Formats: sequence, structure tokens, C-alpha cells
Amino acid sequence: MQEKKAPKMGKKKIKVCTSILIISVIIAFGIYLIPNKNLAEERKVDFSGVTEICELATLRCYYHDVAKLENQPQGIFKYGWGKYGYKKLWMEYDAIIEIGIDASAVEVNEPDENGIVQIYIPEVNILNVDSDENSMETPICEIGKFTDITIEDQRKAYADAQEEMEESANNDKAIKKQAYENAQKLLEQYVVTIGEQSGKQYTVEWLDKPKTQNEGEKINEE
Repeated sequence: MQEKKAPKMGKKKIKVCTSILIISVIIAFGIYLIPNKNLAEERKVDFSGVTEICELATLRCYYHDVAKLENQPQGIFKYGWGKYGYKKLWMEYDAIIEIGIDASAVEVNEPDENGIVQIYIPEVNILNVDSDENSMETPICEIGKFTDITIEDQRKAYADAQEEMEESANNDKAIKKQAYENAQKLLEQYVVTIGEQSGKQYTVEWLDKPKTQNEGEKINEE
């Protein structure tokens, strides 16, 4: 796995995303995930390695973010000497956002008589946000007379920055599309490998809805 970390660029927020897409190792990985089978016993195909495959498809996005806060003097102090009540904070730090699919919501169905395996993948979401506390620099502060920047001020600035960063990642359609396609490629390769190990040829058909939901809708229609 290769990961690149974005260099700091002054006041600009920057992000670099790396994928853990390792198609070349899926065959070997698939062999590890395929349970030993009793060839004399017919049983259902075991796709229990789906969780690990989904983890491989997860994108890790590296952000260099800025937590900031600025309060201007109010009322008569706005024009007065000393800028009483004025405070400004600027603190830079690094963070990692993991974007992918919820493995528990993935549905991989049994192959039919033609070797077709139907798979449903849910929408891509943010799975985790991890800030690097060691990367947090000493805050740059400006304050007016008789004014302090409190711990609460720093926490608020940090929380606001986290929320803005998470919202930005959540609205990034390009990143979400890449994460979704990663999951499709890896799951398809996994299913094909499962089939090859049992001497069968499987092909994948993608579902827009879980098969259980489709069956429920058919029953309601009847």
C-alpha cells in the first residue's frame, strides 16, 4: 500500500486521497478467505470474506485542515481603544477520513443455475474521522485588551473545522464514486476467485436494491 501525504501549503486546505485498491493480491487473498470444502458434501457457497474485501476498498483521504475562530468587538467597544472582546485563533492540523461502504449492508446472493451471483452494494458513506493530535500546531492567537481565548473557544473552533471537513468529504461525488467502483471491482474479483477454486465460473450481476427488498415488493404487489 502506498500512501502520500499532502505537504502544507500555507492557508489553503488541501486533501489527498489514496485507495487501498490492490487487485493483484485479491486472488491470493481470496484463497485465504475461502474455507476448506468437503467435496463429497454439497453445501451453499460461503462468501464470508465480504467484510475484509469491503475494508480493502475503503478510501483514506488525508486532509490538512485549519481550525479558526474570530470574534469582533461589540457595541461601543467596536470603536474603542484596546478592542475589548476581540479574539482570533488559527490552528492547523492533519486528519484522515475513511470513505467506503458498510459491509454489514452488502448482500451477496447464492449463484443461480447459470453461475450468476447477484450483489447489492449500499451507498458510500464516511466510515471514520481520525484527527492526528500530534500534528496540531500551537494556535496563533490575537486578542484585545482584557480578553482571553479559552479552552472552550479552542474546542469550538476544532469542532466547527471537523464538521466542515466532514461535510466537504461527504459532498465530494468524485471520491464517493471512486470508493463505490473500488468495492465493485474487488467484490467481483473475489466472487470469481471463489468460483475458480471450486471449479466453477461465476459472473456478477449488480442490484439497485437488496434482493430481499425486491422480493418483499413483489409479494406486496400480489
